[in-house]
Amino acid sequence: MNTAKRQYSSCYNLPLTFDALNELQILDESFIGTDNYMGLAFCWGGDLKYYCRDMTPRVRKMFHNACLDSGIELATEDHNGKTYSYIATCPKSLEIAKRLSKD
Repeated sequence: MNTAKRQYSSCYNLPLTFDALNELQILDESFIGTDNYMGLAFCWGGDLKYYCRDMTPRVRKMFHNACLDSGIELATEDHNGKTYSYIATCPKSLEIAKRLSKD
C-alpha cells in the first residue's frame, strides 16, 4: 500500500438518482482495499457495523484508510457466487471504528 499523503477531492454533493447511487455503491465495492475507495459501499464486517453504519462516506473513507495504513488485512466472503472484501474485525479495527464514530 502506498502510504504517501493522499490527495482528496470532495464530490459527494452530486444530484444522483437512486439507480445511479446504487451503481456507484456497486463500483465502490470493487475499490475496497484501494486508494480509490469512495466511502459509499460498506467496507466492514461483523461487530464493526455497530460503529460504522452511521458514518458518513467521508468518515467511512477515513476508517478504511486508517485500517489499511495500520496493516489490517482484508477478509473475504463468498455470497451467491460473488466474492466480497471487507475490513476484518480485530482489536485495532474496533479501536479505529470507536474513535471515528465519536467524531
